[in-house]
Amino acid sequence: MVQIPQGIIQLASHPPFGVLSREVAASIDHTTANIGRIRGPVNVDAFGISFDFFTIPAAFGYSSGITKRYELTILQFAPLYTDLSGHTFHSQITDVNEEGLYFYFEDLFPTRIDIHVTVGCVVIPYWLVAL
Repeated sequence: MVQIPQGIIQLASHPPFGVLSREVAASIDHTTANIGRIRGPVNVDAFGISFDFFTIPAAFGYSSGITKRYELTILQFAPLYTDLSGHTFHSQITDVNEEGLYFYFEDLFPTRIDIHVTVGCVVIPYWLVAL
């Protein structure tokens, strides 16, 4: 059996930042949402996700540095996967306090992305797609 080098698999699932672009999705306000980017049989065919913050209450406070880091969590997201037996599970749960960061999905083709946005906040998700 032909062995595929691990580097090629890594490159296919997490391409370099230089070949990625952001594709905007609908804004999400203080709620829990389930989003997907359906293309054919695949529910989410993006490599990752990024967020811009549209509205953040003044009470959240922030510290300045290279980026503006909010003291409170603005949103939390988790890719949901389904295994061959039909069991669904979250692979990683991520708290987001800074906008514009790129988050690669741990594995390709999640079933959907669950997002919880804190009350008073409005965020704009962006899919990370290649070229």
